[in-house]
Amino acid sequence: CGLTCGTITWTLHIFAWSTITKLVIIPWFGVNDITGQVIEFFYTLITFMALLSHAKAMFTNPGAVPQDAEPPPQDLMRYEEQGGWRKKRWCNRCKAFKPMRAHHDSVTGRCIVKLDHYCPWVNNAVGIFNHKFFLLFVLYTCIQCV
Repeated sequence: CGLTCGTITWTLHIFAWSTITKLVIIPWFGVNDITGQVIEFFYTLITFMALLSHAKAMFTNPGAVPQDAEPPPQDLMRYEEQGGWRKKRWCNRCKAFKPMRAHHDSVTGRCIVKLDHYCPWVNNAVGIFNHKFFLLFVLYTCIQCV
């Protein structure tokens, strides 16, 4: 579903861009009107930024915890005093160390730091490293709809 949703997203953005520029802006303002050219330029820019943010959200690592991760040395002592880090910070699904604010994503099958959700439209989990790009994608898409 993820690649299909990503393809649908790009298709809809490009279709909206071509429809608005060819069937709305040019007939209303004409080809040689400076106002129409400025509006078309900014609409094209917003569409490009939405697609770029979508691609960055798709292909950026969301903050997956490596399988061989271990707690930092300064926290290791504290975890040992509290009964061992395997009891406190251990993911039973990944069978690996789980840092603070990390949660297991059942779709991708790995722990993600600051996991927000899995988004089928970007075919990726939204975590600490791609959260900005996801929010920019949503913002540019909303601006494009206005």
